[in-house]
Amino acid sequence: MEQYKYKTPSLEVKKKLEGLYIQNEELKNLHNEITKTIDQVEQISEYSLGHKERLQYHSGHKQNRK
Repeated sequence: MEQYKYKTPSLEVKKKLEGLYIQNEELKNLHNEITKTIDQVEQISEYSLGHKERLQYHSGHKQNRK
């Protein structure tokens, strides 16, 4: 590493680094999309569970009144 420390990187190395930078940005974007999707699924799941509990409460409440 020390012998290359002050040398200008070759065009090949620059291209590889640029490719890695682009891949890293793409992975960050995918990670953000996946995180948003997971958050949406969790919100839908929480809503769905709450809705299911409300339905059970109302149907049980109606049976108790009869």
